[in-house]
Amino acid sequence: MSSLAVWAALLGAAIVLPHLAPLDRVRPVGAAAVWASALVARAAVAIGLVLTAVICLPDTPRFAHWVRELPHQVVTGVGDTELALGGLAFLTLAAVAHRLRTCLRDARTPLHPLPLTGPGGSIVVGDREVLMAAVGWRQRSIVVSAGALAALDDDELAAGLAHEQGHISRAHHWWQAGAEVCRLLARCLPGTARAADELAFQLERAADVWAIEHGHDPVVLASAVCKAALAGPIREPDPSGGAHHLIGRSPTYAGRRVRLLLEGCPTGTHRRNLAVRASALAMTVLITGATLTGTTHFGTTLLRCHITTTCPHPIQSAHR
Repeated sequence: MSSLAVWAALLGAAIVLPHLAPLDRVRPVGAAAVWASALVARAAVAIGLVLTAVICLPDTPRFAHWVRELPHQVVTGVGDTELALGGLAFLTLAAVAHRLRTCLRDARTPLHPLPLTGPGGSIVVGDREVLMAAVGWRQRSIVVSAGALAALDDDELAAGLAHEQGHISRAHHWWQAGAEVCRLLARCLPGTARAADELAFQLERAADVWAIEHGHDPVVLASAVCKAALAGPIREPDPSGGAHHLIGRSPTYAGRRVRLLLEGCPTGTHRRNLAVRASALAMTVLITGATLTGTTHFGTTLLRCHITTTCPHPIQSAHR
């Protein structure tokens, strides 16, 4: 088995591992690091599959046998490979840039703000839904809807504001921006959407822990989450638009959050958290090693294609 196959198998294990490990009762920062590493591994695998199809597949004897009767086609030529790679890279980068541009545009306009200041310096918007969110990129701010001011009591409102302040303090919007890029690159792989959702869920847990560590009651925060989830149809936030709503990325994860909050937001033992952090570090090293190995392999294959094109076989020259 070649070293590239070994690295590919290890990457596959890194992708599957978070789906099997119980990460709801450990420190959310470590769990988020594991899910983020899994998303990066998915993006690396997706890019590797595309490069394999573009660079390595035309260099195989079976593929050459299949196209040998095509007239005047140099399938393994570096020109065709560069053209295909250039087009693929341009389309991918254009899609990523368009997605990030949309997210940045959406993050700059927090609904329809009213001409008044809410609690804690928040921005009040005229919306009947129970809505609290951290929005923006460079200058983060908290948005509170009129429906939230009417539905939540003072303690719930303070706990919800602390939760959103946790998102701002720990720069979770950059986590989700990177996750959205990885999800866009690896959308062809099964389970990518769930991995992105789980990362967003762990970021919500991290904001919950931040609020609890700053003196807020987890039961009160759970009550605020329940009211936000049960108040009516909630518009789900953009995955990387810089917005973190009180109920999280999707109302379907609110039940898990409420259950963990009622349990006191458990964060596990020191040994268990150490193992999670070690796993995240090992996954990072694995992704780096696989990327370097894959870059070397594809570079060697591309160089061999170039040599084959510039120095043709004598039989090919005689045929021409």
